[in-house]
Amino acid sequence: MFNQTSSFTISWPRRRLALPAIASAMLILASTAAGQQPPKKEKLEPKPATTAGPVVSSAIGKPKALVEEPVHDFGVIWSDNKELLHTFVVKNIGDTPLKILRVKPTCGCTKAGEHPKEIAPGKSGEFPFKLRTRGLRTGFKKTIRITTDDPTEPMLQLQLTGSVKHYVQAEPNMAYFNNIFGAERHEKIIKITNNTETPLKLTLPENSNGSFKFDLKEVEPGKQFDLTIYLEPPYEPGRERETLNIKTNIEKQPVLNVRLNAVFSERIDVRPSPLVIPESDREIPRVVLVRNNGSTPVNVLDVTVNDDSVLADKVTWKARKAGFSYQVQVVIPPNHALPKEGRNLLIKTDDKEKPEIVVPMTPRPTRTARANRAQSKNSAQALVGKPAPAIKAAMKSGKILTNDDMKDKVTVLNFFSANCGWCKRQLPQVDKTRKSYEGNDNVQFVNISQTMRKPNTDEEVAKLLGNLKVGGELVTDPSNSLGDRFNVNNGYPKLFVVGKDGKVAEVFIGAKADLDAGLKSTIDKALGGGHATKKENEPRTRIRLDGKLRTANTSSASAVTKKSDTDSTNSQSVSNEKNDK
Repeated sequence: MFNQTSSFTISWPRRRLALPAIASAMLILASTAAGQQPPKKEKLEPKPATTAGPVVSSAIGKPKALVEEPVHDFGVIWSDNKELLHTFVVKNIGDTPLKILRVKPTCGCTKAGEHPKEIAPGKSGEFPFKLRTRGLRTGFKKTIRITTDDPTEPMLQLQLTGSVKHYVQAEPNMAYFNNIFGAERHEKIIKITNNTETPLKLTLPENSNGSFKFDLKEVEPGKQFDLTIYLEPPYEPGRERETLNIKTNIEKQPVLNVRLNAVFSERIDVRPSPLVIPESDREIPRVVLVRNNGSTPVNVLDVTVNDDSVLADKVTWKARKAGFSYQVQVVIPPNHALPKEGRNLLIKTDDKEKPEIVVPMTPRPTRTARANRAQSKNSAQALVGKPAPAIKAAMKSGKILTNDDMKDKVTVLNFFSANCGWCKRQLPQVDKTRKSYEGNDNVQFVNISQTMRKPNTDEEVAKLLGNLKVGGELVTDPSNSLGDRFNVNNGYPKLFVVGKDGKVAEVFIGAKADLDAGLKSTIDKALGGGHATKKENEPRTRIRLDGKLRTANTSSASAVTKKSDTDSTNSQSVSNEKNDK
């Protein structure tokens, strides 16, 4: 029995558990005191399962991907090794099939071969890859990502590494000129090294298609050369790109390519221009940098936007270097949509030649417009086989170019812009083709000037063509009305060959190296297979035929003269017979 004087305290959370136990204990004590045995605790025996199907384990199986060699090093390879091949092995060490969801090389130079879509537990799968070595420079590291349904590590990252050794090495392999302005000469030197035992001989192109000039100096006979790339004033604003192809006597590397790039700035340079404005439900700040590349200070006096919805206090500017560098910011209000024709950011200065700088503000193209621009090549080429769009334009020679004027002739229409770098490469190529058809009245070449980003004056266009030594007819189309009809205003240069039937025979886009050959082939086909051009180095003479003075090759002139003399003799004989009668 419990002592009456003893006491204990049980906390409430434990009290609920303790009270039944105390009650049971008191019952047992009471039964014992009465001579009764406590009840035996019943033993619980396991019962058989009553489910009808097999027993499923609660442990769920998982796939597990393993690549024992995720990095493969090709070591040092020569540049003429066209393709490198390697196969990675992926093993599934899990207990359920491993699904391959995606195989993605991060470089276009790497291509994946045929591979399994699923790997069984305990099995392996082969993943072959092909690496194109063309264009690889010295050390390279190409990443490949394989995505699986492995829950712990779903992405495998593999790498192909190595280094390329060129038979003829150029360091650096490009010359980049930025922000070129003024009357100074600019130059960069590229080191050329011969890594073979054969003494190296290099042959430079005769000249450049653009502003680049070059000179080659042999530093160590047959082994080391210094290639100097230089630019000389005057400079035309714009961008130029070119690849210098240097011929070598090394059989395994007959050509060494050096990329050339130059950005020519204006005296007062504004970037970006135009200013592209997207639609947004928030304020959009846009920054324009104004840089004075001249020696005389030019100050920004005021900045405005010809758009009433843009508040004046949202257009600000500050000097980064007074007289030479300014930062202009315009904040576009939320949900503001520029009209299709755009608006202008107007920057007033104290410069006498440029008191106001106009920066066009254009709306960002919609997704549909971007898709249409991506198909611009197709839109121009869609004219092939169709009648040429309507043309009526005055040429610099004073003649009027019309569709009727192009009948029974092959007409080459070359759309270009004076501030287009690719056009500066293409124009001399087209002019080379034009010269081969001089004297052929059945072929005419017309260059058509267009506006790209900023308008060019007739003097600027004429100066460009003069510097490039480009001849032929010229049409200036500052409003791009002709360009709109030929679908060319989304990129230059674009050249159209119109046949004698007035239909577009072919469209050439860009400044490809083989333009001259392709253009000649198209013109000859449009002429009916006869390439009636002057023979190289053959003397030309002026003869009188049917009362008109004409130009002909000496051999042709001789034949025509003989025929004329024969006709004259026959005519004289007939006259004498009449007189005798």
